[in-house]
Amino acid sequence: MAGVKHALPPPSQRVFALRALKTLALADGELHPQERRLLEIAADAMGFCEGIESLEPIEPVALAEGLTDLEARVSLMQRLVILSTLDAEVSEAEVDLLERFGDALGVDERAVHNLRQLVEGHVFRMAFDLGRRSFLPTKLRSIWSERGLTGLWELAKPMLGVPDPELAARFEALGALPGDTFGYALFHQFVDNGFAYPGQRFGGADSILFHDAGHVLAGYDTSPAGELKVAGFQAGYMDEDGLAMFLMIASLFQLGIEELARARRVKAEKGMLDVDSFREAYARGRAMNTNLLTWDPWPSLERPLEEVRAELGVPPLAAE
Repeated sequence: MAGVKHALPPPSQRVFALRALKTLALADGELHPQERRLLEIAADAMGFCEGIESLEPIEPVALAEGLTDLEARVSLMQRLVILSTLDAEVSEAEVDLLERFGDALGVDERAVHNLRQLVEGHVFRMAFDLGRRSFLPTKLRSIWSERGLTGLWELAKPMLGVPDPELAARFEALGALPGDTFGYALFHQFVDNGFAYPGQRFGGADSILFHDAGHVLAGYDTSPAGELKVAGFQAGYMDEDGLAMFLMIASLFQLGIEELARARRVKAEKGMLDVDSFREAYARGRAMNTNLLTWDPWPSLERPLEEVRAELGVPPLAAE
């Protein structure tokens, strides 16, 4: 399912969507502050002024009868998936309700299946499926069509621990650029955080620089909270399954799944997602005119960072 949908229901149908959100938020017995905040944001976006306390629970059949707009149904299911993660736990009761809502609405949202895998303890199956639906297939097809086996080997080398001295030297040269350039900032994104950079043993391939470039362009750090903001930013600008990208990061820094964190060599964290920050990051990604997944950053690395941001349509960070 490409992208994260953000369609609002027709005015007469909006209360049904809000009731579904509140029903899911209460599925585990209490309303978490971040769940409440998402409900408040949704109510505001939908022009609902009666207060979320007035919203009554809703059964799946009644939801399907009241919410008939197909695009709004898809959008709601995706919002419900995100909502289910906001208390840093995904419960069996929440997944059961998600499945019932999806069946009633006729929306086969794959992320619901991933949450079923999670609550049943199949975390690596979930991770594999999320990876299969993320940027990797599109990127692999692009590399194959443009560079064939040579491109695939260059992508595989870092994962196999094979260094590329020529690429490493090319990347290191970015550190000598003027301090206001995109390349200088990207170089320090790796070096200052202690990450292996392209060309080094186990460094990232230069064909998948989009994630670190996104950190630099958006101005988000590499803390767990910053990674979740980048997940929102990516979900905004990607044409691929942005919800899968969100769950990949949320698994590490919102749900704190230890097995996956160890496999990624990061520290698992729980409850690091802030709804307002994520919403802003998503909106900034949506505002861009370029999908970084298919964008080649190298021609822009010697240019001023602010100039590159303006060209790509990256909105400035909101004042904190």
